[in-house]
Amino acid sequence: PEVIAEKKSVQTYFTSIIAQYVSKEHDVMDLGCGPGGFLLAASPLCKSITGYDLSVQFVKECEEVIDRRRLDNAKVFFADATCLPAIAEFFDVVIMVDVLHHLPDPEAVLNEVNRVLKPGGRLIVFEPNKLNPLLYIMCVLDRNEWGLLRMGRKAFYKNLLAKYFQVEQVEYNGLLIGPSSKLCLSITDFLHSGTSSRILGWLNPKIVVVAVKKEMVVSNER
Repeated sequence: PEVIAEKKSVQTYFTSIIAQYVSKEHDVMDLGCGPGGFLLAASPLCKSITGYDLSVQFVKECEEVIDRRRLDNAKVFFADATCLPAIAEFFDVVIMVDVLHHLPDPEAVLNEVNRVLKPGGRLIVFEPNKLNPLLYIMCVLDRNEWGLLRMGRKAFYKNLLAKYFQVEQVEYNGLLIGPSSKLCLSITDFLHSGTSSRILGWLNPKIVVVAVKKEMVVSNER
């Protein structure tokens, strides 16, 4: 987790993105937090951060990171994302990194995210971009990633979130969690810059979606 949090790619394409929407007054959720790399990266930005994961091993590893780094504003729980142990309208921001395409019922999870977000709260999603040919091949070869084959496009995520959220931003993003070679980082930086971004940005490894919880319209009609 410490290696992930300190990666140049994470600082450039994850931390700098969420820093635009997270403040020291915010309570943040990292849903599907894994071993805690992104929780660690986000913790200095907010008042509190709570991680949830369905893997007992990941929760244990995340607890160890919190203790090791003495994060007094962080905690982590084992939980099913469709039934979170959190009160309604508590969180200001929910972050999900590489989670949606693994879910058997993403709509049920988004319904739960909607429940725990404050009115006007934000959901920030990072998902692999299947238009990147290397990522697409990797997903085909790895059964655990097959969910991406039906997702992995900007339009899909906009439509998926539309029931509960108003999408503010959908962009291609250069976040690289795995490869850390200078060549890979240089390629993503190139794809994410200036004219290259406009022409070749669709080859970036990630898609980032920023969405705001819709306000419920209450009808007085009988």
